[in-house]
Amino acid sequence: MGKSAINSCNMKFKPWLNSLSRLCILICVILIVLPLSGQQPGSPVIIWEDPVLTDSKTNQSAVNIKARIESKFELQNVEVLVNNVPVRSEKRELTIIADKASYSFTQSISLQPGKNNIVILAANAKGVTYSGKRVINLLFGAVPEIKIVNPALKDSLNIIGTVLVRVEIISRTALRDYRMIQNGKSLTILSVERPVRKDSITYIFEKKLELQNGSNIISVEAENIIGTGSSGERNILFSREPTVKWILPSSLNNFTNSEVYTVRAEIVTLFELQNALVNLNGALLPEDKGEISKVNEGKYIFEKNIHLAPGKNSIFIQTGNAKGLATSSSRFVGYLFPVVSMVYPSYRDSIMTSGSILLKAEIDSKTPLQSVRLYLNGKVVFGEPSKKPVQKDSVTYLVESQLQLQAGTNTIYLEAKNTLGKSGSEKQKIIWQVEPFVLWVTPSSDNTTIPSGTVNIKASIKSKFDLQSVRVNLNDSILTDEGGVITRVDNDNYTYERNIRINPGQNTIQLDAGNAKGIGYSKSLKVVGKPGLASEIKPVSRVVPELPVLSWKNPLTERSEVNQPSLDIRMDIGSKEKPDSITVYLNGKVLEKSAGLNRVEKENGSYVFKSNIMLNPGDNSIYLTARNIAGTVRSKELNVKYTVPVVAAVAPPETKPDSVPVMMAAVISKVTPSSPDITWITPSRPKSDIDQNSGTIRARIKSHENLQSLLVYVNGTASEELSKVLASDTQGEYLIEKVINFQPGENNIYLVASNTAGTSKSEIRYLTNPPTNPPVVSWAVPANPKAIVNSEIITIEACIKTATTLKTVQIFVNGVQQASEMMFQNPQTGDCSYRFNKEVILKEGDNSVFIIASNFAGSTNSERRLIRFEQAMTTEKRLALVIGNADYGSSNILKNPVNDANLIEGTLKNLGFVIIKRTNASKNEMMEALRDFSKQLTEYNVALFYYAGHGIQVDGQNYLIPVDAQLKEKSDCKWEAVPVNYIVEEFERVPENINIVILDACRNNPFRSWVRGGEEGFRAINPVSGTIVSFATSEGSTAADGSGSNGTFTEELVKQIVIPQAVSSVFINTRKEVMRRTNNAQRPQEWNMLTGEFYFAK
Repeated sequence: MGKSAINSCNMKFKPWLNSLSRLCILICVILIVLPLSGQQPGSPVIIWEDPVLTDSKTNQSAVNIKARIESKFELQNVEVLVNNVPVRSEKRELTIIADKASYSFTQSISLQPGKNNIVILAANAKGVTYSGKRVINLLFGAVPEIKIVNPALKDSLNIIGTVLVRVEIISRTALRDYRMIQNGKSLTILSVERPVRKDSITYIFEKKLELQNGSNIISVEAENIIGTGSSGERNILFSREPTVKWILPSSLNNFTNSEVYTVRAEIVTLFELQNALVNLNGALLPEDKGEISKVNEGKYIFEKNIHLAPGKNSIFIQTGNAKGLATSSSRFVGYLFPVVSMVYPSYRDSIMTSGSILLKAEIDSKTPLQSVRLYLNGKVVFGEPSKKPVQKDSVTYLVESQLQLQAGTNTIYLEAKNTLGKSGSEKQKIIWQVEPFVLWVTPSSDNTTIPSGTVNIKASIKSKFDLQSVRVNLNDSILTDEGGVITRVDNDNYTYERNIRINPGQNTIQLDAGNAKGIGYSKSLKVVGKPGLASEIKPVSRVVPELPVLSWKNPLTERSEVNQPSLDIRMDIGSKEKPDSITVYLNGKVLEKSAGLNRVEKENGSYVFKSNIMLNPGDNSIYLTARNIAGTVRSKELNVKYTVPVVAAVAPPETKPDSVPVMMAAVISKVTPSSPDITWITPSRPKSDIDQNSGTIRARIKSHENLQSLLVYVNGTASEELSKVLASDTQGEYLIEKVINFQPGENNIYLVASNTAGTSKSEIRYLTNPPTNPPVVSWAVPANPKAIVNSEIITIEACIKTATTLKTVQIFVNGVQQASEMMFQNPQTGDCSYRFNKEVILKEGDNSVFIIASNFAGSTNSERRLIRFEQAMTTEKRLALVIGNADYGSSNILKNPVNDANLIEGTLKNLGFVIIKRTNASKNEMMEALRDFSKQLTEYNVALFYYAGHGIQVDGQNYLIPVDAQLKEKSDCKWEAVPVNYIVEEFERVPENINIVILDACRNNPFRSWVRGGEEGFRAINPVSGTIVSFATSEGSTAADGSGSNGTFTEELVKQIVIPQAVSSVFINTRKEVMRRTNNAQRPQEWNMLTGEFYFAK
C-alpha cells in the first residue's frame, strides 16, 4: 500500500479516531470520579443553609449549623464531623418538611480555637453522602471597644466652629486601622494624630475637627484581627453667631386669617446684638424701636408685628453682631388660605384600642371652600363631591367622618382649598393596638447579656376579655406551651412567666397573647447568651439524668373528703436536676402550670411544691406532672370529695323563767352566722333565649362573714372569681359581675359562695343560644367560576354571611395560603355580614383560588375560582361574516336560519366583533359578502364565518346553497351553489390569525330526486393552519331544523360562547348539550388546527 494511500486513509479516519479517543477519556473520568464523589444513585443530597460561606469567622465558642437533606428513601443516620471527629448534641433537630422527601437538620456544635472543619454525613438505604466542607475559624478576644470621651454628650451645640474629639480605644490585640467619620465621610488620619498607648490594651486618640454649619454626625471605627468596632455617634450642632430660635411661627408651614401677624424669636449671641430685621417675601422690613428686649447676658427676645400679603408669605430673620451676620431658617405663613384645625383626635400621636374613630375638624376660610380632602394612610377617604363639609357660620366649616383604622400606625391628614390656595392640618398618627397589650417586665431592656444558657422571661398583659393563650417566639420559632405560667392579677391584668433556653450569641424573643378579639404582640427583644468559651469549661464525668420522684404530702390518702372548696396541696419532689415545670390537673384538665418551686434546705435535690386549688362539688381527681431534663413523670392520682354543707334552720329556744327573754333570743338569732345568700340580678329569669356569643352576669351576695371563695360554674366548669367581688354600700352585701362566653345551644350557670359558716349555691340560670352554622361565602369578584385577567395582581371580593363573629378568613392560591385576616370591620345586616376584599398575586397561566372563612361554629370553603393570567397582548380585532338562508321557495322554507343568524349577530357584537350579515342571500349577494369579508381579513386578527341554511355534499365537495339556486341535477352545484372551500382557502392567507368556521348547514336535503344514499350531510374538511371548523352534526349526517325559533345547535352554541372558556371547550360543551337534547341523534363535530388559544368571553 502506497504512502499516499496511507495518508488518504489517515485523513478519512482521523476525525473518527479523535471522537473515539474523546469518548474513552470521558468514560474513564466517569468511572474514576463517580465512585470518589461518594454520591451513589438514590443516596441523600445535602445542601448547606448555615453557614452559607465555605470559610467564616466567629468569636462564639458554640454555633448552630443548618442544612437541608433531600432523600427519596427514609434517612437511617445523620452525623456531624468536626475535625473528622463525630459530634453529638442534645440541641439537634431533624424535621420532615416535604412529603418525606426533604428534611431540615439543625445542630448546635462546640468549636475549638482556630480552624474547625465541619462535614455532615447522611445515610439511607441507597448509600452514604458527605456534604461539602465548611471551615469556621474561632477567634479569641473581641473587636475594639471605642468610647468618645469628648464631646461626652450625644447631642451638643457649638458656636465656635471647631471641636477637639478625644477617643479611648480598648483592644486586646494590636490595632490594624482606625478612622474618624464626619457626616458619612472618612477623615484622613495624620501621623501626628496616631493613637497613643495608655496601657497594654488602651489607646488614646485626639483630633481637632472643623465643623460644618448645621448638624455634624461624628463617629469612630477601629479594626483589629478579630474585626471592626464602632463607637456611638455624636451629633454636634454648629450654629453661626448669632443663633436664632423661632418662637412664632412655631412650625414650617402656618396658616392664618388675620392680616397682622406677630413674629417672635429668641436670639443667643456671645457679643452685643446690634440689629434684627425681618425679611418678608424677599424684602427687608424697616426696623422699629422696642422690637429687641434683652433677657440676660447673651440672650434676647425679638418681636415684631408684620402685615401679610394674601397667599403664601416667606419669612426669615436677619441678625448682626460685631462678628458678622446670621440668618434664621425660613417660615411660611399662608394668609387667607384655609386654616384647618383638628378637634378630634387632638393629639398628634395617640393609641386606640378601637378599630374605628370619629374624626372632627374645623376649617376657617374667608373665601368659599373649593374642595376638602381627608387622607388616611395616603389614600383619600373623604372628598368632593361625594361629601361636603357643613357650614357652621360664614367662615367656619365642620368636617366629620367615621374612619376604619388599620392595625398598627394610621396617618390622618386633612387638606382644604380655596381660591387663594390650599393648606392642611398637621399629620396625626393613631396607633390601633389590638388587644391584648403585652409589656415586658424582664428582660427590661433590649440587648441584655445573659451569662448562662437560660433566661427567665416575664411580661405584664392587659386584656378586657379572658386571656386564652400566650406563646413564646424564640428566633422565629414558636416554643411549645409547656412551662409557661399565666397568673390573673385582677379583672383585666395578667402576668406571664417562663424559663427558656437560649442559644449562644444573639437571640430574638417575642410574645403573643390571644383573647376572643384577636392576638396582641410584645416588642421584639434581643438577648445575648454568653455561656463562656469551650476552652474554659473543665471536663466533667457525664451524669445520666434521672426522672423526678414525686411523693404526696397533702392529701396523704388516696381518697378523702372535705367540706370546704379550697384545698392546700403539697408535693415533695426528688430530682438531681431542678424541674422545669410542675403542672396540676383537676378532673383531667390543666389547672395550673408553674416554673417556681420552694427549695427545701435539708439536702440538695429535694424540692417542695405548694398550691391552693378550688374543688368542684362532688368527687375531684387530682394529680401532678413534673418535668426535668430527663423527661416528665406523673404522680399518683388522688380523689377528694367536696361536700357542700347544708345550713339547717335554727329552732327558737324554749322559754324558761331563768332564760334569756324572748326579745333577746330573737336578737341573738339574727346574728347567728350563716352561709352566704345569693340573689341573681342578671339574668333575672330561670330560662332565657339569647342570640349572642357573650354576655354579662350579675348577682348580689349577702354574707355577715367575710367571703372565703366564690366560684362561677359555666356548663359544669368552675373558675375562681373572688377578686371580681365588689363591696356594696350595704354592710355585709357584695356584688359580682362577670363577662361569660356562651356556647351554641343551652348554657347553664350557677354560683357557689363560701364563708366561715358554710357554702351556698345559687339557682341555676339556663341561657339558650341558637345553634350557629359555619359562614357562607359567596363570590363577588370574580363572579364567574372562570375568568381571564392580564394583571399579575388582582383584587378579589367575597360576601361572608355569619350569625356569629368572624374569626379568620384565609385566601389560598394554587393550594398555598397567600393571605390571612383576623381583624374585620363591624358586621352588616343582611346576607353580606362582611364584605371581604384582598389583593392576590397570580402566576402566569391558570390559578385556582378559594377562600376559607371560620367562625365559632366551624369553617367553610368557598367555591373555587379558576383565574387565568395572560400577559397583556396586542388588542384583538374581531371580524365575522354571518349568513342565514331560510326562504328557498314554498316547499323548502326553513324557519330557523334567519333567527339563528340574528342570534349569532347579537351575541358576537356584544363580544367585540364587527359584523357583516346577509339573510336570504342570493348567489351574487353571498359572493359579494365573501369578497368584502376577504378584503378585510388582513386588518383583523380574529375572523369568524357562520352559515345557517341548506348545504349539500356532491362528489365529495361541500356546498352552501343560496336562496335563488336552481339545482336540477348534480352538475348544477358548481354553478349555482357556493363551495365551502372558498371560505377555507381565504383563511389560508392569514394562518397567524384565529380563524373560525361554523356551519349549521347539514339540513335535510331538499333535492332528494337526484341524490342517492350515502350523499347526505357534509364531508369532513381538513382545516388549514390557524383554523377551526365546526359542523352542527357529524360527518355524513343531517341536522334537524329544530322545533323552536332557533336551531338546537346554534341555541346551545351561543350559551357556551358567552362563558369565559377556551374555544375548544365551547364546541365540546356545545356537543354535550346537543347530544343530550336530541338523545344522541345529532352529534356536532369539529376539526381543530388552531396554533393559539382563543376565548370569546374573558
